[in-house]
Amino acid sequence: MDTYTPTAGPLARGHGAYHHRFPAAAADLAAEPGYCRDPVALEGKEPVILQKVASRLVGLLLVLCVLVYLQSTPILGWMLQTP
Repeated sequence: MDTYTPTAGPLARGHGAYHHRFPAAAADLAAEPGYCRDPVALEGKEPVILQKVASRLVGLLLVLCVLVYLQSTPILGWMLQTP
């Protein structure tokens, strides 16, 4: 049963059945084959992860820059409102 304490705000609610679904879903995911169950498997690979994330961020930034540039041309200018 959910409880509510007015002095503590909305974060003081109790845990209902809804809150127990997330750990169950995580346990189901961990039971799938191919899922990395060993967190130590990533030990020492932080630079590789950072390099992949950084390269994807730069790639997305370039894509956004190209889109903004193309919006200033007649190619994608139709996307903008004209005053």
